Formats: sequence, structure tokens, C-alpha cells
Amino acid sequence: MKQKILYGLLALAISFGLWLYVITVENPASEVTFYNIPVVLDNESVLTDRGLMVLGNKAPTVTLKLSGNRSHLNKLNSSNITLVADLSRIYDSGEQAISYTISYPGDIPQNSIDVLSQLPAQIGLTIVERDSKEVPVNVDIIGTPADGFEPIKQKMTLSHSTIRVAGPASLVNEISEARITIDIEGKNEHIDQGFRYTFYDKNGNPVTDNSLTGNVPEIKVSLLIQQVKEIPVVFNPIPGGGATLKDTKIKLSVEKIEVAGREEQLSRLVAIDLGTIDLGAIEVNHNVLTYKLADYLPDGVTVVSGEEQITVTVTFDNLVSKTVTVTQFRYSNLPEGTSAEFVTKQMTVVVRGKEYELKWLQDSNVVAWVDLSNAELGMDEYSITFEILNNSDSSEFKTLGVMTGDHNVTVRLTEAPAE
Repeated sequence: MKQKILYGLLALAISFGLWLYVITVENPASEVTFYNIPVVLDNESVLTDRGLMVLGNKAPTVTLKLSGNRSHLNKLNSSNITLVADLSRIYDSGEQAISYTISYPGDIPQNSIDVLSQLPAQIGLTIVERDSKEVPVNVDIIGTPADGFEPIKQKMTLSHSTIRVAGPASLVNEISEARITIDIEGKNEHIDQGFRYTFYDKNGNPVTDNSLTGNVPEIKVSLLIQQVKEIPVVFNPIPGGGATLKDTKIKLSVEKIEVAGREEQLSRLVAIDLGTIDLGAIEVNHNVLTYKLADYLPDGVTVVSGEEQITVTVTFDNLVSKTVTVTQFRYSNLPEGTSAEFVTKQMTVVVRGKEYELKWLQDSNVVAWVDLSNAELGMDEYSITFEILNNSDSSEFKTLGVMTGDHNVTVRLTEAPAE
């Protein structure tokens, strides 16, 4: 009796196992729903070639209800079901409804799965005209560096000075620049790193639309932050050409500048020395001198106060000028045993001074002198100095002087004849 009961229970267990196997493994009527399956957009480059693009960067998703062998369905999930929409058949902008294909992992036969429903059956895409253009890259520096330090904007370098922005034509047309913001608050050292940028429209407003892209993700910026020192601008004026320091006004475009550099460089730099300013070489109508600051600074030192050059304006108080022809040439210190002959017979010079004296000046009042101390036999050019002789019928010439110029004469030196 006990044996019959055991056989009965065994048969029941076998039957249940067979039923469970059929239900869980072999039943073809199993159903599963998969949500939010992303659709891959294929052949977007074809759209680009046609001057089109898909508006928005978010991939469309689909919900699928599938049926099939449970062992196959168990292998599926929302990430290994592939949905592909082919964009190569789109030729125009506007709202488009696009079909998509469904495929499963390679070990699952495609015909073993039935699609009971797909929502949506077609994906909706907004197609717009695409454009691109180059825009400049600008840098905004904000914050205050460490005390005594300044950013050297003149030496700032960018890995890209322009960026090609691409996206919907309506947006690209509004973009005027790409802007980087660098915060230097408390900084006292070199900045050398990559920065993200933001596009700005023609009105100076940021444009953060994700449909806009640049040809590079970030831009490397190299910015020096160095110590700063204020130094004066100095010069040495010398009188000449009838102009004295008393009747001359000299004005600098800037009297002090700020420079930046290494500490040891700045400690040795005490001033910008423009050197000698010869008043005798400055004409009334050409009285502005220009000095390029870079020529007066050591390598590695930069002007940070904004000036690239300094101008010196020289004005004279009640000075007038007159052109005279010099015909009197004299020499001094003639070498022993030689004789001298002036090949140059006349030259034109400008004499400047007070009007009340200049009106009495004649050509004969001006004498050119040559120092022949180091002269050698033969013909050569020599520099000269001038003497202004007084008139017998006027007061002594005190304010007059010959203006500086390229005044040279040719002298022939020969052996003196024997006595």
C-alpha cells in the first residue's frame, strides 16, 4: 500500500515538472514590454552634406511589446534591442515622420520574436537648415590678483583664436563670438590650462542651445600673472639752434608707466630713460617725437598700463627761424707742413632765435669752422661748427643759433710748398 502511494506521488511530481517546463520554456505565447528604447539616427552625415540637421540632441525613444519563446525573451532588455532610423531619405526641412528597424542580439533569431505593438510606430523629427561659420574667441578676465601682481594680457595666447560654430542656420546667424571667462582672484602665477567657452549673440547675450556645436570642445589659454612696478619716464634736453630750456616747453604723453616682470628684473629697472633730446634738431612744425617703449625695456618686462609708445611734444616760446647761405669757411689746427682748400664753397643752414635779433642777420654773419687736428693728406669730409658774428651796426646776437643738421664740408689737404 505504501509503495502504491509513493508511485503516485512520483507520477504527480513528474507531471508537474513537465507542465512547468512547457509553461516556462516552450510556451511561445509569452509577452514582455520594453520601455524607453533609444532610436539610433543613422546617416546624419548625409543630412549634413545636404545642409540639413536634426533639431535637438535628445534621442527619441520607443516602447515595444514583444512575444516569443520565453528563453529568448529573457535575454532581451532595453539596452540590447537596437532601433535604427535611416535619415538618408530626408531631403527637406520641416517635421518628418521616420520609420525605424528593430534588431536583436545575434544569438536570437529575428523571426523568433513577434512585435505586438510599437509606440510610436514612427519617430517624429524636426529637420532644420544647417549652417556654420568662424567666430572670434574673446577672453573675459575677472577677479583681482594677489597684491602687486597683474595679468599680462598683451602676452596671453590661445590655442585657437577662432572657432567654427555649427547648428541651425537661424541660430548660427545670431552668434558673434565665443567667450571664455577666467577668474584670477588671488592668483600670482602663470595660468596654462584648457577652458570651456560659451557662444554669445550680437546683443551680448549667452546662447546655450545644445544644438550648437564648436569644432573644438575647449581652448587652451596661457596667461602670465607677474609683479607690477610703476616707474617714471625721464629724458635729458640740451639747448641748441637758438632754443634754451628757458624758452622751451616739453610735454610727455605720460610721465609714469606700469611694467610687469620677474622680481629681479624689476628691482634693476628704475626709469624709462629716453636719452638726450637735442632742441637744436627740432623744428617748429615737426615738434612731436615718438618713442616705442619696447625699445627701452629689457626682455621679459612688459608695459601693463596700456601704452605702446610715448610722445614728447616740444614747443618754443617766440622763436622764429631764417634760412641763410654760408659762404665763409675757416679752419683751425691745420697740421704742420700742409695746406687746406675748401672744396665746398657754400651751404644752406637754418638760424633760429628771437625775432628782434634775427631780422638783422645777414649771410655774412654766419661762419663755418672745421677742426683739422686729425686731418690727413687728400680730400675728405669733415663736420663743422658755426659761429655767428655780430653786426657793427646792431646789438650783439645773443639768442641766435644754427639748427642741428647734417652739416659737413669737403676739404682737400695737400703738402705745403717749400719756402
